Amino acid sequence: MNPLSLISLEPVAMAEAVLLMLVLVTLFLLFGVTAAGVHEINLVDASVVAISMLAAQFVVVLALSPIPLVGGILGFIFGIVVMVWVIKAYLDLAWEMAAKVWGLAVVAEITTGMILWLYMGIGLTDFIHRFFFIR
Repeated sequence: MNPLSLISLEPVAMAEAVLLMLVLVTLFLLFGVTAAGVHEINLVDASVVAISMLAAQFVVVLALSPIPLVGGILGFIFGIVVMVWVIKAYLDLAWEMAAKVWGLAVVAEITTGMILWLYMGIGLTDFIHRFFFIR
C-alpha cells in the first residue's frame, strides 16, 4: 500500500481555496478603492482589510448561527454590516463608499465560488441541475 494514499489532500485544497479567495477579495478591494477615487491604497492595506473583513464576518455569523430560526438570517445581515463597517473604519470612508467597495468584494466571492466549483469538477450544467433540481 502506498503511504501517500493515506494522506488526504482536502486540507490542502481548502487552504488553496482560502488563499485564492483572499487574493481575489484583496484585488477587488484594491480596484474598488482606486476606482472610487477616494485615495491611493497599497496591496498590504487591501490585504489587511480583506483579512479583517472576512474574519469579522466569520465571527459574527458564527456567534449568531446558534439562534434558532432567525440566526442564519441575522448572521448574514449583521455580517454584511460588519464587513462594511470594517471597510469604513480602516479606510476612513463614508458608508456609501464603503458599501460600493464591499459590493466589489462580493463580486470577488462569487467569482471565487464559481472558480472553486470548476476546480472541484462541478460544471455549469451540473450547477444548474442541482440549483433548479432538474433531473
